[in-house]
Amino acid sequence: MSVNSSYFIDSNILLYSIGDDPYKKQISQSLLKNINVVISTQVLNEFCNVVFKKKLITPDELFLSVQGFSEVFKVMDISSDLVIKALNIKNRYQYSYWDSLIIATALKSGVTILYSEDMANGQIIDNQLTIVNPFNL
Repeated sequence: MSVNSSYFIDSNILLYSIGDDPYKKQISQSLLKNINVVISTQVLNEFCNVVFKKKLITPDELFLSVQGFSEVFKVMDISSDLVIKALNIKNRYQYSYWDSLIIATALKSGVTILYSEDMANGQIIDNQLTIVNPFNL
């Protein structure tokens, strides 16, 4: 987990950073200390959705968290070209559409690492992006 290089993080990393599992919380918070983190509007939406459903933090804390993420991290917007890229990734790699959209956005951002617990650890996408489960290191 290099502190100086850019990488993309999935919503599960944001969620574990506020969760109850001390091991995953520590690792997630360590990843979020990097000022070169890249996320997407999808990641923010998924984070909000889970927080609302599970009532993990108060609405005010959620607002402040999302505002902070948006100010500190590079946030990639989802565009129609990313939707098309996601469909191609889904067909090629057999990920869910939503995971494929995360991958497409990470690829477009130019990072070489995508941290996610939900995808195949170590898989390389399009010879450019490596999926890493930070909890399996």
